[in-house]
Amino acid sequence: MAAGGHGLERAGRVIAWDAPGYGQSTPLPMAAPDAQDYAGRLLQLLDALGIERCVLVGHSLGALTASAFALAHPQRVSRLVLISPARGYGAAPDQGQAVRAKRLHSLEQLGIEQMASERSAHLLSANASAEALAWVRWNMARLQPHGYRQAIELLCGDYLLRYAPQAVTCEVHCGSADSITLAEDCAALANALAAPFHLIAGVGHACAIEQPDTVTACWPAPWTPL
Repeated sequence: MAAGGHGLERAGRVIAWDAPGYGQSTPLPMAAPDAQDYAGRLLQLLDALGIERCVLVGHSLGALTASAFALAHPQRVSRLVLISPARGYGAAPDQGQAVRAKRLHSLEQLGIEQMASERSAHLLSANASAEALAWVRWNMARLQPHGYRQAIELLCGDYLLRYAPQAVTCEVHCGSADSITLAEDCAALANALAAPFHLIAGVGHACAIEQPDTVTACWPAPWTPL
């Protein structure tokens, strides 16, 4: 688990986790976990830290976990913030199968480190700094192969709208230069969730790395990001 927040720690407690299979976090026990399985691990983390209620932020694939958690435990979430949310392919199995095959092939052919080296630039805008690129590459390289296979199953076998929050205030943010979760797709997701949508100008998928102050100014602390 890593703590941080680009200055938000001055306003409140900030907890940033390594999801199961990322960094030093133990992967989940099942081969093909869904968002509820990841949300169960998040519940254990919050209980262990004594966090009863928080602003919950889910970025990219973490948006599925955050949404599943908010649906299952609305009393624990004061506000749900989805940044560059991955929608998942669970409702489109043919597309999911193609994505799964492509991702697993890349893992077998390249390995985690080479994937991090080759794909990190795609998570940022063309104007990203060398420091931002190095940070994204380092963080991607911390993913465990088994954890990545589980993340692929989450992405390809589940979908965010399955966990549309019913009793939690929700909002969606996305970078205008995001080539992973396109701005128009994020806007459509926000519309489906009846949630406000905010476009962050000039940043890519890892928008909080490129413009941390701009991103964290979108909501008040305290918060717990995924």
